[in-house]
Amino acid sequence: LDDLPLVGHRQSDFAFSELFTDPPSPALNEQAEITFSVSSKVDERLHGLRFELYDKYISEDTKVGTLDSVNLPPNALADLRLPWQPHNGGKRRLYVLVKDDQGKLLATHAYSVSTSRRKIVVDKDHGNYGVVRHQLSAFLTDLKRLGYEVELCRSEISAEVLQGASALLLLGPNAPYTGAEISSIADFLQGGGGVAVTSMGRSANRSVNYLLQELQTSIQVQDSLARQSSNYFALKRDWFGKPLPATMYLPNVAKLTLARDEKTVVLAEVNKEPILAAKQIGSGRLIVGGGPLFGNGSYRNYRLRRDSQETNSKLVNWLSGRFHKEKGHRKSQQRKLNWSRTVR
Repeated sequence: LDDLPLVGHRQSDFAFSELFTDPPSPALNEQAEITFSVSSKVDERLHGLRFELYDKYISEDTKVGTLDSVNLPPNALADLRLPWQPHNGGKRRLYVLVKDDQGKLLATHAYSVSTSRRKIVVDKDHGNYGVVRHQLSAFLTDLKRLGYEVELCRSEISAEVLQGASALLLLGPNAPYTGAEISSIADFLQGGGGVAVTSMGRSANRSVNYLLQELQTSIQVQDSLARQSSNYFALKRDWFGKPLPATMYLPNVAKLTLARDEKTVVLAEVNKEPILAAKQIGSGRLIVGGGPLFGNGSYRNYRLRRDSQETNSKLVNWLSGRFHKEKGHRKSQQRKLNWSRTVR
């Protein structure tokens, strides 16, 4: 950008706001919308401006889109929106060029945007209950329907395995994770990934609790099972404060112990004892369940199948950093987790 000649107006005559994408961290080849704001600092109205947006390089091949005939009132803010379909993953550099009606360059600005591959890694190397017993077939089918790429991990969990993934599912592991694996999982969380850890709903929870302890969370799975009258559980709260008639199926469920803080939210309870919780760790997201989530049990009940699909899609989308747009709250697209807004 420094090599581009600016004419007519100085760079300081324009101010650019933070850029948002809807959805946040859009997936490859997924249609998204870019929103950013620009204001003029001059005392005259600017007519017929042209805004050009480029992805990584400034060329016709990388042009995202163009907005023509934009008028900026003096000292006022204008919201600009463009469709975007990212074709490359990871962090992207987007460039905005402002030109006058004669095509002369007036100002430039650069933004950093993250995209995701929407890959879900499912651990299958630690005797994972539900995975090895083929209890996830309906759930895995739903993941693909939602546009996720599913990878069953039959080896040790490492940075290479998690590269390009948005979430990691550790469902009912029956064997402990090694120090190297725990380090890779912790780095994945700190880097913005999502991890779901669930117990088998039985007494052998040492590997789960050791992993949670090493991830520096206070959540632990108790040895005692919750006294339940049904195997079907409705989520206690919705992500955006609206009632959610969605249901989970847990054949056996153990209670959780946890420290109640602003970054930990209880999602389901039995007799006022938590059985499902969510927590923000660093820039990542963690879900802990006292029983095997995502199993086929609730799919077998045709009356609850749609509820189960809705519940699972919300949990996985949240883990993957994909949040539903919240009407009336523009900043919801930023999504540095604001629990008072996302969960009530």
